[in-house]
Amino acid sequence: NFTRRERDDLSARLNRRAGELLGCEAMMELSEAFREAAVPRTSNGAAAEPPVDGEDAGPEVPPRLSRCWVWVHHITDGGRCKDIVREADGAGLGGYVKCGYPGIVVVEGPARACDEFVAWIKGSKSRPGGFGRNWGHHVRGQVTVAERVLPAPPELIGGDLAVLALRCRERGTGAEFLEYVMQHRSS
Repeated sequence: NFTRRERDDLSARLNRRAGELLGCEAMMELSEAFREAAVPRTSNGAAAEPPVDGEDAGPEVPPRLSRCWVWVHHITDGGRCKDIVREADGAGLGGYVKCGYPGIVVVEGPARACDEFVAWIKGSKSRPGGFGRNWGHHVRGQVTVAERVLPAPPELIGGDLAVLALRCRERGTGAEFLEYVMQHRSS
C-alpha cells in the first residue's frame, strides 16, 4: 500500500503528465507514466531500496514492445507516404506503410515510441503541410508483443492490399492483419 504522501505525489506527477499530453491519445502514455512512477516497488508492495552507489541495480528491464495498426481512408500523396516512413524510422519503429485506398500504417517497437508516433499521425492532420482535416484515421488495434518481427525501417508498400496481407503472413502477423485491417475476428 502507498502512504498518503506517496499517493499525493503520484497523483501530482500523473496530473502533470496528463496536462502535457492534452489533445493526444494519452491512455497508454499515462499507464506507462504510472508504472514508472509507482516502480520501483517490491513484489509485496513495499518500496524497494535504491541501490547504493557502486552497487549493481540489477538487470535493466527492456522496454515493453507494441504493435499498432492504423487505418486511414487513403494515403495517395507519395510525399506523405515517405514522411510517414521517415517519422516511424526516426522513432526507431519498424513496420509497413500501405498507400492508396485504404491506407494502412502498422508500426512496431517500444510502446512509448508507438504511442508517440500515433499521437504524431493524429496531430499532423491540422498542421501546415500535414495530412489535411479530412484525413480520417483510426487506430484499429494495439497489441503488446514479445519480440519485433516487422522490417525496420518500415517498408513502403504500394496500393495492393494483397501485398500487405502476404508480408504479414510471412512475418507471423497474418491473424492481426485479418482482425485489424479486414475486421475478421478469429473464433
